[in-house]
Amino acid sequence: MMIPKVSVIIPIYNTSKVYLKECLDSISSQTLVNFECFLIDDSDNDDIVNFLESYVFQDQRFIHIKNQDRLGKSGSRNYGIHKAHAEYIAFMDADDISCSNRLDTQYNFLKQNPEIDILGSNLRIIINGKVSNLNRVYPEKHHQISRKFFYANAIAQPSVMMKKSIFLDHNIYFDTRYNFCEDLDLWLRLLNKGLVFHNHQDKLILYRQEDSNREIENWKFNILVRLRNLNHRKIIMQLIFIVLIAFWMVIPSFLKKSIYNRLILNAK
Repeated sequence: MMIPKVSVIIPIYNTSKVYLKECLDSISSQTLVNFECFLIDDSDNDDIVNFLESYVFQDQRFIHIKNQDRLGKSGSRNYGIHKAHAEYIAFMDADDISCSNRLDTQYNFLKQNPEIDILGSNLRIIINGKVSNLNRVYPEKHHQISRKFFYANAIAQPSVMMKKSIFLDHNIYFDTRYNFCEDLDLWLRLLNKGLVFHNHQDKLILYRQEDSNREIENWKFNILVRLRNLNHRKIIMQLIFIVLIAFWMVIPSFLKKSIYNRLILNAK
């Protein structure tokens, strides 16, 4: 059996079958055909379980793993990482859509640029089930990404591809204690280890965004993971931005949404 070039990991918990099918179809139709895709399933919905079993029967590149106990997003991703056979791992959320050239583009980019450890991309936004003209554009180069991490998540988890060996060599995985911001926590720990980030400037993911307002718990975890990952060489700037994030938490929701739409989303 041929070793896959990429292992895709998708945690699933009672996702809409409509969204789930769009997600899986987008992986199934990738121009890079030599992949495996782990569907790590926390669902307690029999319809979802049956749908996944039917899907993997039709395309054997997909592997359905039904968790006996609920692992959560972080635990499911960690389980998929350990199961992966490929050199590269691509993350994906069960309600998003990968563009057909996503795996091919990222795989070739990492092969051609071995100094890059973690590769993300820009996003096209889906709003109310329709692809909009709005984008999330992330900084491209490592030094730009490193600066943005002071105040925001500078790489989109559903767009990330990286070497499996990074997890094994550094013994760093998603922290299952965090219900929110588990990806930010991982990126900050890897950043402090000196790993190199890069964002491909193509929009390789269609990202489903139902609401730009985050619940207060999300912001609490955001501050918690930043405090956990303070770097003594950058601590003054980090603490300044932690205070600013705490201030952002108390801004009225309508004002946050207006600022977010103006500063974060780009229409192109």
